Amino acid sequence: MDHKLQQLLMERGLRRFECGPARTPRVGRSQRPVRFPRFWKWLFFTGFWGGIATLLLLLILFLQLPPIDDMLSQQRKPSITFVDRHGEKIDSVNDLYSTPVHLSELPPHVWQSIVATEDRNFFNHFGVSIRGIFRAMYHNMMAGRTVQGGSTLTQQVAKNVFLTQRRTMTRKIQELLLSLWLETRFTKEQILTLYLNRISLVSGKYGINVAAEELFGVPAAKLELWQSAVIAAMLKAPTKYNPLRNPDGARKRAILVLKNMMRERYITIDEATTAVQRIKFQQPKKQSMHRYFIDWMMDNLHSHIGKITDDIVVHTTLDLPRQRRAEKALKTSLKDNSSRVKQGAVLAMDMQGGIVVMIGGRDYTNSQFNRATQAKRQIGSAFKPFVYLTAFNKGYTPDDTIYDGPITINNWSPKNYKNKYYGTVTLEDAFAKSMNSVPVRLAKDIGLSPIIKTAKQMGLVTHFRRDMSIVLGSGEATVIDLVTGYAPFANGGFGVSPHGITAIYTEKGDELYKRNTGHRSPLIDESSLGSMERLFSEAITNGTGRRAYFVGARGGKTGTTQDSRDAWFVGFTDDYICGVWVGNDDSSPMPGITGGSIPADIFKKTLQ
Repeated sequence: MDHKLQQLLMERGLRRFECGPARTPRVGRSQRPVRFPRFWKWLFFTGFWGGIATLLLLLILFLQLPPIDDMLSQQRKPSITFVDRHGEKIDSVNDLYSTPVHLSELPPHVWQSIVATEDRNFFNHFGVSIRGIFRAMYHNMMAGRTVQGGSTLTQQVAKNVFLTQRRTMTRKIQELLLSLWLETRFTKEQILTLYLNRISLVSGKYGINVAAEELFGVPAAKLELWQSAVIAAMLKAPTKYNPLRNPDGARKRAILVLKNMMRERYITIDEATTAVQRIKFQQPKKQSMHRYFIDWMMDNLHSHIGKITDDIVVHTTLDLPRQRRAEKALKTSLKDNSSRVKQGAVLAMDMQGGIVVMIGGRDYTNSQFNRATQAKRQIGSAFKPFVYLTAFNKGYTPDDTIYDGPITINNWSPKNYKNKYYGTVTLEDAFAKSMNSVPVRLAKDIGLSPIIKTAKQMGLVTHFRRDMSIVLGSGEATVIDLVTGYAPFANGGFGVSPHGITAIYTEKGDELYKRNTGHRSPLIDESSLGSMERLFSEAITNGTGRRAYFVGARGGKTGTTQDSRDAWFVGFTDDYICGVWVGNDDSSPMPGITGGSIPADIFKKTLQ
């Protein structure tokens, strides 16, 4: 068999050899059968492994998403309700999510206005609009910037509920994946319900209910057609189309929404015309000045109970009726003197240091800077009580006499108001008329160090320069610090710690915190305290603070800095100590304004 097989192979080899010389390969069609299989093979493997890599990437990005079920069941942040000393509600904070609504509870025009404007193919797509994406890409490329978005309502739900607002490629891919997942998990009605409860249009709060309440004073279930159009108009740019800030822009945008609803045949032309005629916006509602107090409370709340995990009720020392009285007094006074005085602050506390009134400026909406607790201003003659108290501690009495006349110390020559001098006067009279040379002479006799020590012991926490000018109030202090320093003059000599919280409870009534008053020791001896009471009383009956006097007022002191850049009055009754400051944020002068004018008036109207 082997011999025959070899013979057969040789014959075939010879025959092949006899076929002639090898031919040169032809370029062109003869090569295609060789090259195309290689190309398709390469393309197949590239596509296959590229697809595997893409699927792995998508899987990784999907696994990096936050726990979806947890996010869907996530509760709102714990709300914090503040009540005043009488139990009246002041405000609520952190209640970011309004009462949830279901699509079936709303008039059809509520969701129709949104769908017609934001995603008219919402009920037809699978969570992602390919046409919308390419349309947005085209318009953005033509404009050279982002002028249009291609996100569907489902994508917006995915972004608002699960993801951050950062614009990255990773986040965009996750948004697309979540949108597909949402479409398979929920019905269109459920997705739209999620959307309505997570939109944020006003005050940083979420939900169409809160938008309806704050813009129109009605729940979402009672929104009229024109009101729904206004809310839908705001979705593109909540601040720009807020009807309380930009009524003209909101109106034009709302009319466009109504046209979109007509195009989608949700409403008729007659309904649209009637809705346009009914568009009317109320004036913006300014936030109450008690927000200064709430902000101050929020800064101190965590130090009392740590992390907040449940809804809580915070009982405070604020007195809302008196707070409103002070707000009215400040607004009226600043309005009547608006050409010279732009700002003011009022702070009152009880004899234990509990804040009763706190106003940090004329308009919280325009400025959240709290001038009662944050602004350090020169205190002028309002510092003089600490000089006189130190003198009484050293043995002086209100009936002692001293010379009031020009004086120079180290090239410094302080002058009395309007350069008026009175000659030899008693300390009581010098205090009442707020003479400048007298406390300077006292300070020269008793020394600066004892005066500074007295002020700090009384609670006036500020930096004092070591020169004679501090005697006349060149030092700076906040309103709350100055009122704290005056408290011992009013409450029998006891120092206080300013506070605003008396107790904190859970919504169920469980106690989380209760203030302990503790034991206090007097800072002023009876003799010196009696002398100071005489001086304060004289100042409001016959001195510079006469305009602050009313039956029940026990005493007070004015303060005016150079060129009337700051004007103060601090005084007290049997129950409260109150400090008032007026001035300008840029420290510009206020011609004719003194501590015995506007501040004294506001003090009287607040505590009378």
